[in-house]
Amino acid sequence: MFYVGCVVIVVFLLYTIRRKRLAQQVSPLGKYVLITGCDSGFGHHLAQRLDERGCNVIATCLLERGCGATELKRVSSGRMHVLCLDVTSDNSVGQCLEHVKRVVGEAGLWALVNNAGTMPLGDIEFYSMDDFKHTAEVNMFGMVRMTKSFLPLIRKCQGRIVNVTSVQGLVCTKHCAAYHASKFAGEAFSDSLRMEMARFGIKVSIIEPGNYGGGTGMLGNIEGHRKNYERMWREASDDVRQMYGRQYLEDCHTKLTAAARLGRTDLTPVLDGMEDAVLAATPRHRYLIDGGNGLFDIYCVLARLKPYIPTTLYDYIAREYL
Repeated sequence: MFYVGCVVIVVFLLYTIRRKRLAQQVSPLGKYVLITGCDSGFGHHLAQRLDERGCNVIATCLLERGCGATELKRVSSGRMHVLCLDVTSDNSVGQCLEHVKRVVGEAGLWALVNNAGTMPLGDIEFYSMDDFKHTAEVNMFGMVRMTKSFLPLIRKCQGRIVNVTSVQGLVCTKHCAAYHASKFAGEAFSDSLRMEMARFGIKVSIIEPGNYGGGTGMLGNIEGHRKNYERMWREASDDVRQMYGRQYLEDCHTKLTAAARLGRTDLTPVLDGMEDAVLAATPRHRYLIDGGNGLFDIYCVLARLKPYIPTTLYDYIAREYL
């Protein structure tokens, strides 16, 4: 019993030391942080939060004169720079890089937060090839393009890269194949990047929000999704129209409206995780963050159980309840 007690004490002490180490933060003062996708949602609110913490935030928005960019300019401190950026454009990313070089100087870039994303909904037979390509360009190749461009600045101060994927980069549902494919790719890219960057002291973290669609505009833009369904119907082949029928897309829109209400609207848990990934002395590799407005987030529950349950059972749950 004496030896068992000693082992328990040692384990407890090691656990306590590790918790204190994980809880430590680096000073935000003088740190430059570049965030993509600040027009709305996570990126918009993270830019404000890190600005309040004392970071030098470079907030990039797709729409230079959009509501998001205008609001950030209005409420931010003099430390924040709001830039126009299209992560799908080599030219736009190159211009952003040159601007950031002038801003950060020899300090380098402490963190790059790849947050920009898009989420078209639809069945595979209704998606066009352009839907798949554009989703990949924003969610996956945009992440790659930004990372490759800004790595030299990040290497200067042994900073970190924070890639925002999704729980839907871990589990699949119906009606969302283009988004899933891009987010699974983001997961794979981030894992390879983390292993390669370890030799340079650069830390790579993945943010995996659960069901927050109703609070970010991903699902909350109901009218935008309706227009997308109407466009898909117009572009669909006669065979697809006959097989599915117009009512199918109407039912999809009704279900989408209901699903948006189930998404958590309080973004605080995700912002906490993103801030930790940027400023923690020892950030986690992954932040799977439960959302939903019920007792649990079924998406995150499935993500944790997926390796241990039969595919047939997983498919049934995903098909019937997601």
